[in-house]
Amino acid sequence: MDPVIGERNIENILVSIFETSIYLEEISRLGYNIIIHEFHDDGSLLAACINAVTVALLDGGCSLRHTVAAVTMILTSEMKLIIDPSSRQLEKGYDAKFIYVFSNEMEILYANVHGHVDSKTLNLALSQAQLGATELFEYFYFLITKKSQKYLGMGKSDQENSNEVKVKLEKVKLSDEDELMSES
Repeated sequence: MDPVIGERNIENILVSIFETSIYLEEISRLGYNIIIHEFHDDGSLLAACINAVTVALLDGGCSLRHTVAAVTMILTSEMKLIIDPSSRQLEKGYDAKFIYVFSNEMEILYANVHGHVDSKTLNLALSQAQLGATELFEYFYFLITKKSQKYLGMGKSDQENSNEVKVKLEKVKLSDEDELMSES
């Protein structure tokens, strides 16, 4: 695919998600220019862009209707769900690719499934994406709380904060009984 077409596609998705997420009614002449510089694409580019814009808007004190988090997953030929796949994992091939974007109320704002999957696998992928989004929302909250505590001169030590929030990227295997089992 032409890189310009791919970039336009990402741009259109970002615009559609954030036009509905940013609260602009208070100040009628206010607008935002969102500029993203891609330095390196290690897979999951769309999800990385959405999550980066969300953190930037929160950090900038933007008034939002809801916070947004995106999760990308692939289903391998071995029936393994891989959350946040690397470019190497994407190059190896996959049976299906899932991209989900959620609001903090867990409403699906955007979903894209590339490949053929049955309804059970689709539901399992959705539940794993919701877990991943929940972890992201907790991490966003941690970042903003840590920043506000820093400005107010209060808060815990960095060691205590780093132990509180750990973003999990897990590989999940789909068994024959449709139960999810984490791999070690």
